[in-house]
Amino acid sequence: MTKFTVFHLKNEMLFANFISNVIGVSVVLFLTHGSTSAESLEIAQFFRSISMIFVPCSFMLPLVLTVL
Repeated sequence: MTKFTVFHLKNEMLFANFISNVIGVSVVLFLTHGSTSAESLEIAQFFRSISMIFVPCSFMLPLVLTVL
């Protein structure tokens, strides 16, 4: 494979990872925040802490693994 082909393939993989992560994060946020039942303050704080960890990791991990 030429350098251009490898560069092009990595960019395609980055774009595909980004699209799949946007969909995945959207589903997680919808499921955690889309509940119609009354949630307690503890549960809402727990979901926020999970989101603060999950969202950045879901974008950074595939980026790092694709670039390497």
